Amino acid sequence: MLGAQLPAQGAPASDAGESLQARAARRGLIFGSGVSWPDIQKDPEFRGAVLADCAEIVPAVEMKWGELERREGVAVYAAADSLVEFASTNGLQIRGHTLVWYRNLPAWAPAALTGPSGSAVYETHIRTVLEHFAGRLASWDVVNEAIWTPDGLPGFLRRCVFQQAFGADYIPRAFSLARAVVPTMPLYYNEFGLEYDDQLHSQKRHATLQLLSDLKSKGLVDGLGVQSHLHVGWGFDAQVFRRFLADVAGLGLQILLTEFDVNDARAPADEQIRDQQIADHAQRFLEVALDEPQVKGMLCWGLSDRYTWLNSPPYDRADGLPNRGQPLDAAMRRKPLWNTIAAALDAAPRRHSGRAAGNSR
Repeated sequence: MLGAQLPAQGAPASDAGESLQARAARRGLIFGSGVSWPDIQKDPEFRGAVLADCAEIVPAVEMKWGELERREGVAVYAAADSLVEFASTNGLQIRGHTLVWYRNLPAWAPAALTGPSGSAVYETHIRTVLEHFAGRLASWDVVNEAIWTPDGLPGFLRRCVFQQAFGADYIPRAFSLARAVVPTMPLYYNEFGLEYDDQLHSQKRHATLQLLSDLKSKGLVDGLGVQSHLHVGWGFDAQVFRRFLADVAGLGLQILLTEFDVNDARAPADEQIRDQQIADHAQRFLEVALDEPQVKGMLCWGLSDRYTWLNSPPYDRADGLPNRGQPLDAAMRRKPLWNTIAAALDAAPRRHSGRAAGNSR
């Protein structure tokens, strides 16, 4: 176990006072994290940290099409079902993530989607997955990352196999089918690159609002997932982001921070300085995000540095040092980022219900 190789200093995450989930619940919010079944299954220390701090989990990969149906027509739900059972047994909510994403597709899917039976393949996938998990999840990310402004398509849509096969209609089709299969399930559009003050992020905010407005006018969407992958050293304008959240809220939509973490690739190597810069950057973002009443909660994209995607190219540090962008370090000890999240939750305006991000329709 990695934790046994690290200095035994600091209190374990479960022993150092009030948890993040308790602080969130007191404000009517929900706190959670993305997790993977192998990490939950094999690592009791990590499992304990998740249970201590989280009221909701989301599968990092287990519900994506490429994991569920590697062979056409042969669905394997074992890992995803294990996470659902883990959540149910331990009183956690669990989100569905994600039905339609341009990545993590089965190898056979692109040819099938663009072939003569493409519509049936697309709809069968969505319907089958929704029906399998019906009644067991808190919400679904129906479509993930459909906007990419550099591709130059109308509406700034991403050039991908779904767009190639069905045009822009693939997005409302997915939501319409989801609404028909699970009519009371909160349905989310999930997107990254909405947080910063530059041309790319500005265009993505504009395109996202247009997409959400269209879906909302048809009664197809209930919320926006703001992924919240932050980067130390990037320019954050509090007023710009506050205005964007208000615009989303003005559509009558809920908002979740769905994949929060902080990339420290631009921060110094010194851990103490780096941890403080991570915490300071996160503080500026969270003060704005959690002040918006329609933001119903936040999920980290990995609770501990022991399991973080930020150590993989192209997101890793040039000096080869491990990224420290999660609330807990690799030994499950709380870091300044944990304290920043705790303080931001404590300061958030009180919402009506800590379960608002779940089955609220």
